[in-house]
Amino acid sequence: MFGLSSFVAVFFLARAGEGLAVAATTPSVLAFLTEATATDAVRRGKVMSFFEMSLLGGLAFGGLLASLLWQSIGVWGFSAVAGLYVAAAGLFLSGAQGRGTATNAWAGLRAALAAPMLRRLAPAWICINAMVGVWLGSTLPFLLTLPERRGQFLTGIFADRPEGVGWALLGYAVIFGTGVTGWSFILHRFRRITVLRLALGGLFVACLGFYALNHAGGQPSSIRWLIGGGTALAIMVESGFTPTALALLAEAVGEQAGRGATMGVYSVLLGVGAVTGALLGGLGAQWAAMDGLIAVTVLLALGAAAGVEWLARHTPG
Repeated sequence: MFGLSSFVAVFFLARAGEGLAVAATTPSVLAFLTEATATDAVRRGKVMSFFEMSLLGGLAFGGLLASLLWQSIGVWGFSAVAGLYVAAAGLFLSGAQGRGTATNAWAGLRAALAAPMLRRLAPAWICINAMVGVWLGSTLPFLLTLPERRGQFLTGIFADRPEGVGWALLGYAVIFGTGVTGWSFILHRFRRITVLRLALGGLFVACLGFYALNHAGGQPSSIRWLIGGGTALAIMVESGFTPTALALLAEAVGEQAGRGATMGVYSVLLGVGAVTGALLGGLGAQWAAMDGLIAVTVLLALGAAAGVEWLARHTPG
């Protein structure tokens, strides 16, 4: 549909189909990974980390590829994307081998909504994924390419070369992916709550680093590189939150029949958080440009920290 029509209505219909595909595949994949790692905690930590890395890496590579396609072939880039979708469908067909267990969907959904761990994890999870909406929504590219600097170093930094936004997102994905890879080898050595707290600590340090970098326009480049390096290390630490939350929920779900539905509700919370974050990011950017995004992120991080502490009080061990 992307490649064969230029009607706007068809574009929205195709996007709706894309959303349905994601809604169908993500919970199924998570449920499959939960079952495949049921007897190996070390393997589960690595698998959930790699799942998160593939998600972020795909988003970052897609952003870079989209900018390059638009720059090189314009509207024909949509046809190229259609070809990539066909290739992805082929990979799913070849890779989705195995048998599932038939269960009552409504019974599974009721079991999922009744899962205590899901309810306890929900507040922190929504806050964390709201940050995804803040930084991976449409607001950040707009700010990075804004013609007005507004007295901030990062605001409008790619005004003369918008393709730099895709490379910046790819660089962030490499840093984040490096952190996730490191966590995948040591995640099993720590309590889940401890990793969540460490990740949130890294998040607060990263916010401080972004604020310092955003106001370092008059500083020597060596100072900006130093701030950027410290911020990168903080991002690596914060990258442990999502795979840890996934592993925590996978352990709590166990062998219950509602495993797929539980992961589905978990994915819905991701979507709710991302939409909320996109709205909050727009308001923050309107208020104070890049500083506004950082302020919104700090507020969401405080909410996530409160959620983690509430989870810790109700989690044994």
